[in-house]
Amino acid sequence: MTTARKRIAIIGGGSSGLTAIKSCVEQGLEPVCFERDGDVGGLWRYKDDADAASVYRSCVFNTSKELTGFSDFPVPADYPPFLSHAFFLRYLRLYAKAFDLMRHIRFNVAVVGVRPAVDYETTGRWTVAYRRRGDDDADCVVETYDGVMLCTGHHWNPHVPTFDGLDMFAGSVLHSHAYRTGKDMMGKRILIIGKRTLLTEAEMTNDVNRKSDAIRGQYVQSQRHTLEAFWIPLMDELAAEVGARPDLWCLFKRDPFLALRCLVGPCVPAQYRLMGPGAWSGAKTTIQDTFRNTMAPLKQRAVPPSDGASQLIVVDKCVDGGVATWRIYYAAILMLLLLVFMYKCACALVA
Repeated sequence: MTTARKRIAIIGGGSSGLTAIKSCVEQGLEPVCFERDGDVGGLWRYKDDADAASVYRSCVFNTSKELTGFSDFPVPADYPPFLSHAFFLRYLRLYAKAFDLMRHIRFNVAVVGVRPAVDYETTGRWTVAYRRRGDDDADCVVETYDGVMLCTGHHWNPHVPTFDGLDMFAGSVLHSHAYRTGKDMMGKRILIIGKRTLLTEAEMTNDVNRKSDAIRGQYVQSQRHTLEAFWIPLMDELAAEVGARPDLWCLFKRDPFLALRCLVGPCVPAQYRLMGPGAWSGAKTTIQDTFRNTMAPLKQRAVPPSDGASQLIVVDKCVDGGVATWRIYYAAILMLLLLVFMYKCACALVA
């Protein structure tokens, strides 16, 4: 007798929603994703509409593509080192196509309510009410799911502060959520105001308390920065919980150069696909190609051929040279570590 797969409702088809779909499929679940727009991408799909959740027109990632990409799907080598929102949207579409995620998404559907089902206490199920976007007069469709994943992000709904005197201001007031371009601000004096917001101790667990203290010591106090964290410690902690944190000692005995890259090289997401659940055969290659992929878009130049048409010539020698240089660098560090280890062993024997 075949057991029916559990159905999971996923709200939002942005970067989090796409990874949620993929994870559900991998775990044998049946995901149904509700996306209110007609395409994937969430806020990374630029929209002029000031009421919509969208990045501003000139937005560019402040993390490199090597850190931004998903752990089992590296960003294409010819993409720029720091992605604009347009390039990241292209990347998300590639990701969705590669893992056949689109067939699990219902586009132009707005979720209007999520509630525990009548049998929630015994089954843990939820009801999801939705309707076609723009059809506000239609009756809601209600379906029951075994679980719900909220993947709407924390920027879709603006946090609008209030303070004394704002209603007396004669100029225009714009929340950052509605900012798209600065063309309407040219020639004007601009005042940027932020409001300090903190969580109370009663709302935090001991773990959140500890992390919040660290965050408050590193970042400006704001609504947005309650979600900031250092990438490597956070990833190590989460990976350790599921058994995906790389064991560098075991890796060193099996592949010392790869272990050295993980230890002193850039900490790229593919490191968390080397072992444990979700291990990926392409992780080693992705780690080894980090510098090559970083430099690849910088080694291209357009030169005019004899017929006057543009032509793209890819210069790759410098890339190969860079990789060779890093191999020497890694070998030197490895030798240094071995010398330190031998020195400590000799000191222990003498003692």
